[in-house]
Amino acid sequence: MARTARKTGMALLWHIAGLAWTHPGTARLRGGVMAAAGAALAVAFATYNAADPSLNAASSATPTNALGAPGATFADLGVQSLGLASAFAVLTIVVLGLCRAAASDPAASRGHLRLRAAAGAAGVLALAAALAWPAPPVAWPLAKGLGGFWGDALFSGLAGLLRYAHLPLAQPIAAVLFAAMGLFAMGYAIGLRPAELRGFGDWLALALTPKPKAAVKPERPSISSGPAASCCLSSPCSPSPSRAPPSSMKGPCARTPSSWKACWPSSASAARWTRSARDRWLRSTNWSRPPG
Repeated sequence: MARTARKTGMALLWHIAGLAWTHPGTARLRGGVMAAAGAALAVAFATYNAADPSLNAASSATPTNALGAPGATFADLGVQSLGLASAFAVLTIVVLGLCRAAASDPAASRGHLRLRAAAGAAGVLALAAALAWPAPPVAWPLAKGLGGFWGDALFSGLAGLLRYAHLPLAQPIAAVLFAAMGLFAMGYAIGLRPAELRGFGDWLALALTPKPKAAVKPERPSISSGPAASCCLSSPCSPSPSRAPPSSMKGPCARTPSSWKACWPSSASAARWTRSARDRWLRSTNWSRPPG
């Protein structure tokens, strides 16, 4: 009888715990905690130092990671396992956590969110395999490639399979396949839509299109310099716009009345003259000011 009562009590306790776990408020709280954990992992990965004490490196030095010893341990595990693809893993965790926290009906979107999480995990592994193809730079602190040991294992497996099938360029083909699968899976996991991808493509094409050079405006002729100045100062140009210039005048003085302004002082040169000096110059050369 007492055993039956205890079983009934335990069953009731588990039932209450299940109701609390599936409550919409609790589901949103779990999403917020998941997003916060992803942000903390991002800080730990951003301040990763291979010399910090961790599971793979024994050292008595103080860890330089922003989150201390726990951050150094998690960062070492992530970078050793996935290499640079650990950044995509953090992005997936943060995005899915925020989607969970902002869902109006967490119970209805649970299945879709789990599918996106599975796609995100597959995309992270595929991108890690694609990053294993290029040779790591000299500054890379790990013995494995840019994709970690998971990326190296997947890339070596597919490349070996392609070489066994006697296909040329086995490694580039494997890298391209992994990159395509990884980008597609990551796009689905973080909720990118075709319209957003098209918009990003248009922005990228606009950014890469060379901009036309601005046209250089020609400088206005001034009386202070150039052949027109020598013409205006030394040659007897026609004093009246109604009278055509003599036939013996050639060069810059052989102009029609419509182009008299090319010889007349511009606003820049006239600013350097006083009105009285300009009037004296007009009287001494027996010029009449052209109309307009």
